[in-house]
Amino acid sequence: MPITGFDYVYVETHAWDEATAFWQGLGFSFAAQWGDVGHRAGRLESGTEAVVLAEAAPEQTAAFSLYFTADDITGLDLAPSVEVVTALHETHWHTKMVEVRDPEGHVYALQEGGD
Repeated sequence: MPITGFDYVYVETHAWDEATAFWQGLGFSFAAQWGDVGHRAGRLESGTEAVVLAEAAPEQTAAFSLYFTADDITGLDLAPSVEVVTALHETHWHTKMVEVRDPEGHVYALQEGGD
């Protein structure tokens, strides 16, 4: 399997200020922030761990996902027991990514590359 580690935890929120205070209360601080009110986002880090926090639209279900890093996602050979949610594609943040779902419905992203 080409997974080499965890990249970050992706968390969407409807309560930006409270979620920011929560993660900062755990010792995380913003390494980068982007977006405007209604769709703010940022990468919080604590040591080698990272959380990407994104503001979700009120009508949207807030997502939560783990992002794994991979060396060669193009050569990925998934077993039939792995449900692919989003096929391999290039993202706007310069990675290649595929999303999979476990039997409980949790979605995980496998990605290669990035800046």
